[in-house]
Amino acid sequence: MTRYPTDVPATNNHILAAQSLIEASFQAAARNRWFDFSKGMSDGHKRSAGDPNHFTNVEFILDEATLDPERPEVLMYYETPTGNKLTGVMFLARTPDEQGPQVSGPYTRWHYHMWPELTCLLHGILMTTRAPCSDVDEVATYMSPEMMHVWLIDHPNGAFATPMQLEPSLLADLLERRFAERGW
Repeated sequence: MTRYPTDVPATNNHILAAQSLIEASFQAAARNRWFDFSKGMSDGHKRSAGDPNHFTNVEFILDEATLDPERPEVLMYYETPTGNKLTGVMFLARTPDEQGPQVSGPYTRWHYHMWPELTCLLHGILMTTRAPCSDVDEVATYMSPEMMHVWLIDHPNGAFATPMQLEPSLLADLLERRFAERGW
């Protein structure tokens, strides 16, 4: 779900800002060597509970930065026959009530998830358990914080797509194409 209006047209500035965010995210991942799964893990990203593709960095989640390609709250890796491959990054707003910055208008629609049961979020951001919450720093909510994916592969639904399911042969093709474009 998104709070951003779906009928707002993109401007040239929106397009340029979107391209800039994608490139900045790719360059940050390359500079930090996060394409190497073990390097992403040694930099503090850990597998999210019950999720094979999202690897969160608690330090980045709890800092004051929002939408900083050098400090993405989540790295998105997919398991392949040759190991885990970085496919993108995800940014999180700092609380369930905060709206993410719409730097590229309709291209960078932040989205959130609604849960059927109360869920505990540590510091209002990091999902821990179902309610009742046991920690004084936990908040019970039905709604996740807003998030935005920035895909570093050519996701069929676009660079900021929300669907996570990618069929393995399509994923292999997308990874091969992206890295061939970059001369890797």
